[in-house]
Amino acid sequence: MAGKTEKIRALVMISGGLDSSLAARILQEQGIEIEAVHFTGVIHAGVYNEYNSRARRFADKLGIKLTTFRIEDDFIKVLTNPSYGYGSNFNPCVDCRIYTLKRVGEYMRRSGASFIATGEVMGQRPMSQRKPMLDLVEKETGLTGYLLRPLCAKLLKPTIPEEKGWVDREKLYDISGRSRRPQMELAKKLGVTDYPAPAGGCLLTDPIFTIRLKDLLKHEGLTMEAMHFLKVGRHFRLSENTKAIVGRDQDDNSRLEEIVTDKEIMLKLKDIPGPITVLKGQPTDQDIEKAGAITAHYSKAKGEGSVSMVKYRAGGEEACFSVKPAGEKVIAECKI
Repeated sequence: MAGKTEKIRALVMISGGLDSSLAARILQEQGIEIEAVHFTGVIHAGVYNEYNSRARRFADKLGIKLTTFRIEDDFIKVLTNPSYGYGSNFNPCVDCRIYTLKRVGEYMRRSGASFIATGEVMGQRPMSQRKPMLDLVEKETGLTGYLLRPLCAKLLKPTIPEEKGWVDREKLYDISGRSRRPQMELAKKLGVTDYPAPAGGCLLTDPIFTIRLKDLLKHEGLTMEAMHFLKVGRHFRLSENTKAIVGRDQDDNSRLEEIVTDKEIMLKLKDIPGPITVLKGQPTDQDIEKAGAITAHYSKAKGEGSVSMVKYRAGGEEACFSVKPAGEKVIAECKI
């Protein structure tokens, strides 16, 4: 490309979704060296495996380096006191974007990369992708001129990579709005095939997760450790100081066994197949009995009227007690 005298390297923020994948391919088509950067953490849906994520598969397919960043404890402040407010749930999208881009900007300066690109589309999201917010994020992150949005670049002021001839502006796009059709057509053109439906992977936009998050904030306070439990099982508020988390299936049971600590109590039926339950907080004997009854409700003992033996563990100790499966009224009163 005219004016390009050295190899230009761009950091492209990859979520694993369609838009960010297209942004990387657009720049790769222009001969720019790409390094993908990807954020992981508790707010991602599912049990995240960075070695088999969509971002990893996409990077491997393109033969590009993938650098991952974890959402750290300092994100709690962003989550609980966002400067620019929340979206429809508990999602501080603008502040989150500033948080992630500041960290990538620091990495850009350390690594010697030339600029940062994202898959943002003007008008696609009502909170964070309106033009005033795109300009605000650029200013707040200290990346003015060095933040390129290839999918909607022609609708924005030219960036430094365009002005210096590192990127050909004529080969960028002017996509806007919430329709996915232009991106899907572009995906066919660029050979991008492995992408998910546009459901979003951020749990902060999920209504159920939001309810659990607000309950946690009210009763316990937010920590990254506590937030991991929000992604697993059925949740029940037994009292002001105690919550029960009941596994829904074997995957949930396995996950609860992985993340439970000596600070929690774990319940399970002694001889009957059923869920594992984790008690968090400061449970009383009454709370433990109620949690046992809820555990039995979701087991093979439900509806049989039988008494089930439940074991619990706290700091390595074990004990047994008898319960009857909880009725629907108890379940309805406690469920978060």
